[in-house]
Amino acid sequence: MPNDIHHASAIVWLVALQFLLYATGWLLTSLLLRPERKAALCWAGFMACVGAGFLLTAQRGEPRSWLAFNGSGIAFMAGLTLLWAGLADFYGRSALRREMLITATMLASAIGAFGPDLETAPWRVLVTYAGNMWLTARIVSSLYEPIRADYGRRVAWLIASPAVVLAAAFAVPIARQLTQMDQPLELHRLDDIALRSLAVFFIAAALFNFAFMAMVTHRLLGRLRHLSERDALTGLYNRRAVERDLQREWRRWVRRRERFAVLVLDLDHFKRINDTLGHPAGDEVLAQVAQRLAAQARDVDVVARIGGEEFLLLLPGTSRDGALRVGERLLAQLREQPLNAAGSAHTVTVSIGATQVEAGDADTAAVLARADRALYRAKADGRDRVVFLP
Repeated sequence: MPNDIHHASAIVWLVALQFLLYATGWLLTSLLLRPERKAALCWAGFMACVGAGFLLTAQRGEPRSWLAFNGSGIAFMAGLTLLWAGLADFYGRSALRREMLITATMLASAIGAFGPDLETAPWRVLVTYAGNMWLTARIVSSLYEPIRADYGRRVAWLIASPAVVLAAAFAVPIARQLTQMDQPLELHRLDDIALRSLAVFFIAAALFNFAFMAMVTHRLLGRLRHLSERDALTGLYNRRAVERDLQREWRRWVRRRERFAVLVLDLDHFKRINDTLGHPAGDEVLAQVAQRLAAQARDVDVVARIGGEEFLLLLPGTSRDGALRVGERLLAQLREQPLNAAGSAHTVTVSIGATQVEAGDADTAAVLARADRALYRAKADGRDRVVFLP
C-alpha cells in the first residue's frame, strides 16, 4: 500500500507540474498583451489553482489534513471559476461575475463543510466532482454563443471540446462514488479508472491552452487587420481597403450585372483652414467630416479616406438617381450644420464627383477615373455641388 501511494503521488506531481508550467506561460503572456491582460491573468490563475490542487492532493495520507483533502477540492473549484472569469472578460460578459462569485462561494463552503474525515469522504467526493462538473457546464452554456458568433458553430464546438471532455471526466467518478458509498474514491487512491481520469486532465489541459492561444491569436490578427485597413485619423477605411471592396463589387458586376456607384468627395478650400486655424484644427475638421459621412452611409456602403482631404463612398446596388440623392444629402448636411474646430463653428462644403459602373468599363480604374473627372467638373463649376458623369 505505501508503494501504491508513492506511485500515485509521483503521477499527481507530474500533472501538477504541467499545470504550473502552463500558468507560467500565461503569466508571461499577460505581460505582453495589454488588451487581453485580465483574461490571461485569469487563465494563469486557473492553471495555477489546478496545479496547486494536484500538489495538495499529492500530500494526502495519514493523518488526514483539511488542506490536503478539502483545500485541494477548493483549489480545483477556484481554478474553474477563474477559467470562467477569463473567458467572460475576454468576451466582455461582466454580468456573469455575480453568478461566478455566488457559485464559487457556495461550492467552497460545501466542500469545506464536510471536513477531511474518512466517514464524510464519499459525500465530499460527490460534492467536489459535481460542483466542478456544474462549473464546467456553465462555462460552456454561458459563453458558447459569443464564441460561435466569432468562429462559427463547428469551431465553437472545437474550442468547447476541452470543457466537454472535462465534464465527462467528472461524471465518471460521480457515477462510481454513487455506487460505492461505503468506500471513498479519492484521487490519491489510483486504480485504472483514476489513472485514465488523470490522462484526461493531461489532454484537457493541453486542449484548453491550444484553444486559448487560438482565440488570442485570432483576436490579434483581427486587430492587426483592422489597423492595416483603417485611416489613423478618421477611423474610416483607407485606400487599400476600399480598393479591395471595389474589386468585390466589380466581380459582382461581371457575374450578375449588379450595379454600384462611386462618390469622390473633396473638401473645398481646405488649405485655407490649415493656414488660418492650424493643422490640429484641420485634423478636427477631417475627423468630423468623416463622422458625418459614416453616419449617412448604409451598412452595405463603404466610406474611406483616400487622400489628404479626399474621401470616397462606394455604394453597392445604387443607380444614378440614388447616387445623386446621397450626394445632395451630404452637401446639405455639411452646409447646414457647421463643424466645431479650434473652439469655434465653421461651415465646410465639399465638391462631389459621382458615377456608376457601365458596360464599357474595363476595370475599376475606369470607374474611378470617371469619378475623378466628375469631381474636377464640380470644382470648376463653383464647388459645393455634386456632378454625375455617365
